[in-house]
Amino acid sequence: MGYYFNGYQDEAYGWHGILMFITTMAKYAINGYEVDAMDFVLKPIRYAQFSTKIIKAVNMIKRKSKKKYLLLPVEERKERVSTDEILYVEVKNHNVVIITEKRSYSLRDSMKKVEEELSDSHFARCNQSYLVNLKHVTGIEKDMACIGEHTVPISRPKKKMFLKALSDYLEAGYR
Repeated sequence: MGYYFNGYQDEAYGWHGILMFITTMAKYAINGYEVDAMDFVLKPIRYAQFSTKIIKAVNMIKRKSKKKYLLLPVEERKERVSTDEILYVEVKNHNVVIITEKRSYSLRDSMKKVEEELSDSHFARCNQSYLVNLKHVTGIEKDMACIGEHTVPISRPKKKMFLKALSDYLEAGYR
């Protein structure tokens, strides 16, 4: 059994890669999913099938390697924060509060504007007051999204759309 491997470097977590199995035995290829393989190709390899899977892998690497930053206010200065570090965003007393593992940032802005700014960074609304980074969702309990040690409510009107966004995010191979 052979494999194709490519990857990207991440500042916080080191080397990440895409694993694709190439095999003559389909029954063993299924085991590849136990080690989080992206896909498998059965021999003999057909060019069209293989090229489609390679394009998928390259696109996944590109998406994962793009970093986006926001400049967020801290006292009299602005601090550069990666969107990957953001756990969730909430509206509190007419302010937008951005929560990361290290700290929270408060700014006078609209949730709509922040949501537009983060639209290409895998965030989804779970209710009117919260915007969640799908990367950090560790579970769903009843009507709550678990984000590390935090929980945020999922409203009934937003639940179906939020769960679909989370499912699509996980299905696309993000983590």
